[in-house]
Amino acid sequence: MFKHPLWEKLKPWIVLSTYILVLLTALLNFKTVSEHLLWVISLFNPLLYGIAIAYVLNQPMKHIEKFLRSHMNPKGCLIKHVRGISMVLTLLLAAVLLTLIFMIVIPRIFASVGTLVNNVTVLVRGLVNNMNDILAYFNVDLNLIDLKQVETFLNMPWNEIVNNAISIAQKWLSSSASGIVSTTVAFGNTFATWFAGFMFSLYLLASKETLIRQIKKVLVVIFKEKGAKRCVVIGRKANEIFSGFIGGQLMEACILGILYYIGMTLFKMPFAELISSIIAIASLVPVFGAMFGMIIGAILIFTINPLQALVFIIFYQVLQEIENNLIYPRVVGSSVGLPGLWTLLSIFVFGGLFGVFGMLTAVPTTALIYNLFVEYVNNQLESMAITVDEEIHHSAENA
Repeated sequence: MFKHPLWEKLKPWIVLSTYILVLLTALLNFKTVSEHLLWVISLFNPLLYGIAIAYVLNQPMKHIEKFLRSHMNPKGCLIKHVRGISMVLTLLLAAVLLTLIFMIVIPRIFASVGTLVNNVTVLVRGLVNNMNDILAYFNVDLNLIDLKQVETFLNMPWNEIVNNAISIAQKWLSSSASGIVSTTVAFGNTFATWFAGFMFSLYLLASKETLIRQIKKVLVVIFKEKGAKRCVVIGRKANEIFSGFIGGQLMEACILGILYYIGMTLFKMPFAELISSIIAIASLVPVFGAMFGMIIGAILIFTINPLQALVFIIFYQVLQEIENNLIYPRVVGSSVGLPGLWTLLSIFVFGGLFGVFGMLTAVPTTALIYNLFVEYVNNQLESMAITVDEEIHHSAENA
């Protein structure tokens, strides 16, 4: 094909101008572009859900498969089906855990919530009285709490208000056939999406090596050999950080929930199931999660017994020391390797941008970026044959 010299000179500038024009158009119409982009991404929700489910199930499955391979005859007939056996055992394990949660844990949590709702007036009155007693004990009269207003609030006909609200909602639902149909359709679509995601996850788990090999081929075509190798290295590092963090956080949450439940039961504290479950779930968010659960638990216990609330706070501090020095290093380990300052900053930034999901993924994502940046800086210093002097290093640490 004939190529004119003028075209060869103008081609880079045309490409650059086109890129700038597309970028400016996207920025000037950011809202519309983002809405269309989210719509396109939503079309792939079943695949995205499947990837997420497969990634979680792959953590126990690879350990089960490794165990089975080490105890099977390499020439036996079962070795050919070890992946299928591992998948079945993983799904059975997940089913058992979900059954235990839905049959034991959730009913107890609902019972605690029911008790809390039924006795909300008693608990609020107890909270007010306990705070007034504590203020009076220290001869503090700040008039922060007006008992008459609280009593007026508590003595309102809450049962009638709730019943009227329920009846109004029922009438609205019964008169709005389209609302019922839309709700049913939405539920059906959600169930279908998750079911399709689950089926995708099974396919991904069964043929993960083939998919990884195909992805490597595509990377070589797009980024050439050197770029593809770099992508593979980054992917392995990301998998190492995310798998270690997710698995460790889930294990740590289970251990903390059990320890808090046992301790609160031994000390005969109220709402043991509810508070231990809140702390276990909240601890998935590093640093602030368990603290948030402790505050909620202390307030709930304070409404019944202020002294037990103080004991609970002390128990929390002791258990946190055990977690930080014994549980977390052994369960999560150094898979993240992120300094404390960046951990706090990442939770604030990602939480502000993406909400709860951002807080859950902030630490491993920031750890990956941090490790890649440190590696880049070290490589650049090494290529320039520059070493950091010990004296400068110590002076920087003391600054």
